[in-house]
Amino acid sequence: MIRRARLPVPVLPAAALVLAALALAGLAGFVPVAASEAVAVQGEAGRGALRPYVHVFAAYGIAWVLILAWVWRIANGLKRVEEAVGRDAGTR
Repeated sequence: MIRRARLPVPVLPAAALVLAALALAGLAGFVPVAASEAVAVQGEAGRGALRPYVHVFAAYGIAWVLILAWVWRIANGLKRVEEAVGRDAGTR
């Protein structure tokens, strides 16, 4: 019987952490600099136009973080499988 060793959960890549920070910033209601400059150019008409949709931006950010974490786990799993196959091929 083959026993599987328990491996620690892989660390999220830096891109996922950046997206998580952006999602949290969206939840807190911060507006990126480029967006605030665009509002200044447009005048008072565009001020706060996207504020009701902050939860949508946060949801997209969280979804991207989850997708990147999932892809990261799959890549690490494939790497472990390839290493195991390489070890087994060398013993025959």
